[in-house]
Amino acid sequence: MRKLALLLLCLLAIGAAPARADTPQIEPTFDVPDGYRVVKSHELAPGLLQATLTRANPAEVVTLAVRTADSPTQLRVVLSNNAIAGPSPTLERTSSMCARIDCIVAVNGDFFADATGQPVGAVITDGQLLRSPNVKHHQLSEDATGVLSAGPMTWRGAIVPSDLQQLALTGVNVARNANDLILYTPAEGPATGTNPYGVEMTLQVVRPAGTIRLSKTALVRITGLVHGGNTPIPTDGAVLSGHGTMQRALEDLWARVQTGTADAQALLRLDTDPPVTQSVGGSPILVRDGHRWFPEEQRDLYRLRAPRTMAGWASDGSMLLVTVDGRQAGRSVGMTMDEAADLMIGLGATDAINLDGGGSTAFVRDGVVVNHPSDRAVRRDGETVVVKTPRPGDKVIGSIERPVAVALAIVGPRLESPLLGGRQVNAGLVVPLGAPGSPAGSTAALRLAHPEGPNTSATLMVLLALTAGVVNARRRRPAVSPAR
Repeated sequence: MRKLALLLLCLLAIGAAPARADTPQIEPTFDVPDGYRVVKSHELAPGLLQATLTRANPAEVVTLAVRTADSPTQLRVVLSNNAIAGPSPTLERTSSMCARIDCIVAVNGDFFADATGQPVGAVITDGQLLRSPNVKHHQLSEDATGVLSAGPMTWRGAIVPSDLQQLALTGVNVARNANDLILYTPAEGPATGTNPYGVEMTLQVVRPAGTIRLSKTALVRITGLVHGGNTPIPTDGAVLSGHGTMQRALEDLWARVQTGTADAQALLRLDTDPPVTQSVGGSPILVRDGHRWFPEEQRDLYRLRAPRTMAGWASDGSMLLVTVDGRQAGRSVGMTMDEAADLMIGLGATDAINLDGGGSTAFVRDGVVVNHPSDRAVRRDGETVVVKTPRPGDKVIGSIERPVAVALAIVGPRLESPLLGGRQVNAGLVVPLGAPGSPAGSTAALRLAHPEGPNTSATLMVLLALTAGVVNARRRRPAVSPAR
């Protein structure tokens, strides 16, 4: 029995040597810009690094993730609450979206309209076009081979009946305007949300079963036509909504189906150029071929220092997700758009794009916010309120994560401990503030301190003590107290 105990102890000690549950410090795999220093770096997964950089003058705190081109991890665009529109809340916190898909790291994505909470640009996730592109907006995209691109995106979609009188779509899950033909899928929400001035045709997907995917021709069945709007969207199909000339086109198609001139089955296809599997909107493009790309602007978005969220890639195919904290005097003041471009170039990016910033900027690891968002929870006149900038006399409680419309996440295999067989679990602090945007709809993420990983050494001591205790119990001896 003594030999067994020694063998178990040796195996535990050998297994503990390469343990990574505490995410050890490693050398950075990115360029460090002049004036910055690396204060933390953690390997989170094969080919995935997280780091924190600081600068003294002006004060800046930068959080970034670097994913190598050969990393087994994957990029994922995540839509808030799995819907473009639908019932409130339409927005969701980046941390909630990350936790929902069990992501490793995530940052907030596209800008969104304050009135509707809907993203400005296209949303494509896993080859599904959840929202069609905006001609005035850029996209950050990844194709099926993992190649990244940034710039405008064009698309096309059509329904082709058996009599080949094709109807071209003008949008997917966007507002229907005059003479539009919009396709509404279950990603829009439970219903189209349109006004009554048009007609809507319901479709059922016959094959391939499931969601309609880009570059895949779907066979659909035309099941009905109703005058009006806000038609329920079938979970196994879609709705075509037409106004003006496209209303008449849908009415004519329905008449041909009713008379047998056209079959009830038709072909539906969506394509993008370039063909991509993941895409999120952003603007402006910061860097192209290693040089600052956007024109000079006098808008506040460009000239004022603010929190920033950016994404880019290096010449070796590595991807960078970067956040810069801001509006925190003495700690991190934020960046102008020029400074943001210079930072990305300094980190080694040959190409980069700006995402939503300001109070939306959030860097999340394992579902927990690890940067310091700029919105603040304060005590004012005996109440707890969320503000953009505290006033004199406000008692600042902490940083508040703002709900957003879409997130950009990295998912996949994590580094695991051979001994403990588990991933790092972070603990965050939250405070109820009645703010919408999470699955519970009532909790705002309040970030007060950076989470740390579990104490591997302490856990090892417990396991060793337990093993020793089992062996000694079998020998009918008193239990040995664990070393402390």
